[in-house]
Amino acid sequence: MRKPLKIIFLITLLVLVLISSLPLARAEYPENIKKLLEQIVNLKAQIARLQVQLIQIQGKIPSYENVPAGFAFSKDLKFQDYSDDVKYLQTILKKEGVFCQKCQVTG
Repeated sequence: MRKPLKIIFLITLLVLVLISSLPLARAEYPENIKKLLEQIVNLKAQIARLQVQLIQIQGKIPSYENVPAGFAFSKDLKFQDYSDDVKYLQTILKKEGVFCQKCQVTG
């Protein structure tokens, strides 16, 4: 008779320990999700940086019609400037949809 009581006591104790540990597991669950979401955000940012590096390495710099390949702006432009730099800037801005589409590129 004593042995079955010990077994019942041990099973009851085990069940109580398991039940009491469940809220702790549930409390950690949202924290784990939060950490995973933060990792996802960090990985997406890292992917974006790597894509930029890949484009730079492959030399896929956008080209624009009527702008010399490899052209880079080297001087500050001011209001009422007239030059090839202004013309190239207008061309690029027009192609990107920032400059008036009906306006002529005058330089």
